[in-house]
Amino acid sequence: MALKFPPPPFVATTDPKWQQINRWLIEIQSILNSDGTVNIGDSPVLTGEPTAPTAPLGTDTTQLATTAFVLANSASTPSTTVPLVDAGTGAVGTSTKFARQDHVHPTDTSRAALVSPVFAGTPEGPTAPPGTNTTQLATTAFVLANGGGGSGSGVAAFGVFNTSGLVAGGNVASVTRAAAGEYAVVFTTPMANTNYVIQVSSEVSGGATTALQHGILSSPAKTVNGFTLFFENDSGTLTDPTLGHFAVVDAVSSGSGVAAWVNFAPGATPTINGSANVASVTHVATGVYTITFSTPFPDAHYTMSYLALQSTATLGALAIATAISASSVTINTFNTAGTSSDAAEALVTFFGT
Repeated sequence: MALKFPPPPFVATTDPKWQQINRWLIEIQSILNSDGTVNIGDSPVLTGEPTAPTAPLGTDTTQLATTAFVLANSASTPSTTVPLVDAGTGAVGTSTKFARQDHVHPTDTSRAALVSPVFAGTPEGPTAPPGTNTTQLATTAFVLANGGGGSGSGVAAFGVFNTSGLVAGGNVASVTRAAAGEYAVVFTTPMANTNYVIQVSSEVSGGATTALQHGILSSPAKTVNGFTLFFENDSGTLTDPTLGHFAVVDAVSSGSGVAAWVNFAPGATPTINGSANVASVTHVATGVYTITFSTPFPDAHYTMSYLALQSTATLGALAIATAISASSVTINTFNTAGTSSDAAEALVTFFGT
């Protein structure tokens, strides 16, 4: 480091005192560089209260900074400028000024708190897969996809009807007799997709000696808006029930009693169209399939409902369980002739705990 001094002011005199001063000045001149500077070494340790010129505001060089420079560059107008909650797009910034140590950002009252948030407007979020049973928030799409908007408890729609139409129900706009033994069902609120399952039963009076078999037709097609049921006796004749009952399920809901369901296309390689708590469907033989549960039942004392989607109302459809356990069940489906037969679409629902 070097300090610069002006040339020594020599004085011509015979006075011993000034002569001594001249000798001191000669000694000083002997250590000066040619440009009038003097080397004092690197990293000098200054004492006392050294002072220096104060650089202009915002100077960004190797010039020494005085206390006045530091304070002038540490804050703008503190009496009027308050830190912002959110300045918008994040940026590194270019200002050479520093924030005060005790500065405080105001509370952002426009955003919901992390604990017990209160939302306004139309909050949105990701929709969980059907059947998700966690603490994840549910969107309206999740609710409808899991049977919401219907009768609740995992049942998306239900109805009781006779030849005159709907007697009672939930999420059912109408039940219309299309022909003897055929009934068209229309939902009030459509299903999320066509992969729902249906349970059907019937009551017969007037001296009937056998129960009616039932199914749903593939034409008219099963849609999100409804489906067409058919009922036939053991002779394969389409027959009207005294009362018909049906329930539509498209998701598992805690406490609903619906513990599992599956909608699958039969064949050598079964295709699962929709399901809940079903890990797989395996083809054993024509009309014979093993359904394995994702989460087994506590025991084998559960019940099952089967319904087939048929291309014609004269095929008939029924199923029996040939092997049942807590973890899986093997079913055999038949037509009215008693022959193992594959339906166009199989709908199986399991009830238990």
